[in-house]
Amino acid sequence: MTVKELEKKVWDQDRVRIVLRDRSMATVGKYTYQKAVQETWSIKKFLDNRINRLVNDKEVVVLDGKGEIAHRGTLLKTIRLSYN
Repeated sequence: MTVKELEKKVWDQDRVRIVLRDRSMATVGKYTYQKAVQETWSIKKFLDNRINRLVNDKEVVVLDGKGEIAHRGTLLKTIRLSYN
């Protein structure tokens, strides 16, 4: 799966906008989760449990509704609401 595909898959399934710092066509692990991540998870928990193992040492951030990098302690519920 490419970086671009991973970013799109996470948005489509989890409604969380991630940006992975690498070439858009670089490859990463496959995102195989079938259910959206729980809204009570923090960004840190989400990244640690679902994303980081797929991207190795690449930098990944979550953007809020203003396009700003969200604090890792922010709940996904808050991030999702910011997109409205």
